[in-house]
Amino acid sequence: MHPKLLTLLLAFGISTLLIAQNRVSIKDPELTFSYILPAGWNNYDDAYYHYIINADSSAQITLTYFDGMCTSLEDCYAGEVQGKLRSEFVDFEIQDEHDDRIAASDAKWAAFSGKTEGVEVKGLAFFFITHEQFFKVTAFMDPEIAEEYSNQIIDTVRSITVRVN
Repeated sequence: MHPKLLTLLLAFGISTLLIAQNRVSIKDPELTFSYILPAGWNNYDDAYYHYIINADSSAQITLTYFDGMCTSLEDCYAGEVQGKLRSEFVDFEIQDEHDDRIAASDAKWAAFSGKTEGVEVKGLAFFFITHEQFFKVTAFMDPEIAEEYSNQIIDTVRSITVRVN
């Protein structure tokens, strides 16, 4: 392939990728968090949560954080996953658990399944502490699309950055 054509194709591919993905920033009084919004997804914010939803609303990510609620990631992770999530779902089952890095901080997350109001769901739950804030990011989706969307959701959550204002 001709070097100029290769350069042109690479430039087009990179610019297309940059257009397809948009970094969204949410400024709260104490801090600003941002993430890469997947192409075709929408987002909105209310006083307590930030929502990221795919085009047909079959998958949703919810982000919230709490000031000083948690100082131990292990304890908060266990409380949220084994306590809160387990109590919200019938037939709750953890599929996988992972240690990770999100927003330049240690993070833990789990893939799970369960039923709510008689409907089966697959979910991902991410937790990390940064700037003395406990972040909780949960994603819920129809089990039929879980394989299709899980990696996209994981990439979106891993793209989160947080800074103090």
